[in-house]
Amino acid sequence: MEIVIEYQLSNSCGDRIIKLINKSIQEAEKNPLPTNTKEGHRFLDVNEFSYIKFKKVLITKFQDKDYSFYYQLIIHRIKVLLLQSEMNEEFGFKYKNHNTLIKTYGEQFESNWWYITENKIPVNNKLLSIIIYADSTTCDHLGKTSEHSIYISLRNIPNWQQNKLNAKVLVGYLLKLKAKDNTTRNSESF
Repeated sequence: MEIVIEYQLSNSCGDRIIKLINKSIQEAEKNPLPTNTKEGHRFLDVNEFSYIKFKKVLITKFQDKDYSFYYQLIIHRIKVLLLQSEMNEEFGFKYKNHNTLIKTYGEQFESNWWYITENKIPVNNKLLSIIIYADSTTCDHLGKTSEHSIYISLRNIPNWQQNKLNAKVLVGYLLKLKAKDNTTRNSESF
């Protein structure tokens, strides 16, 4: 199931992958895969996994509609980033100085800020630079709504890895406030 979700494959393509894997497994009772992707989605919908479950906090009520913030604990999401073995081999935890006359910075851990901050923290501690950013997206699991997804990433990750899927994790969603009409949308209360 994970390959289908990560690479956004269609159900029919996911079904073909599952069928191919099932053919290669001799003993059916040892097969951990569902028979098809729809069955896999149903399995994920009815089971509660604490590591993918969002908490919900009511932020406001506007025109008889509740607006909530859906989130996961940031510390748990940082652990997800730090535990990815192929990425954390490349992490920059120490200041790097290239001893050039002209300073150009490609990585945050090559900057003067990093050098100064690193020297202020206790010995044997590491600097972890966290980026929090938002993006607008459509969420099927929240009822086909358009929301602002909030992600975190680490500047310890080199630039060439920053845009890879495993270089960021979802922390939460901020619901977009919706107005019933243009007058409301242009009002001060909106």
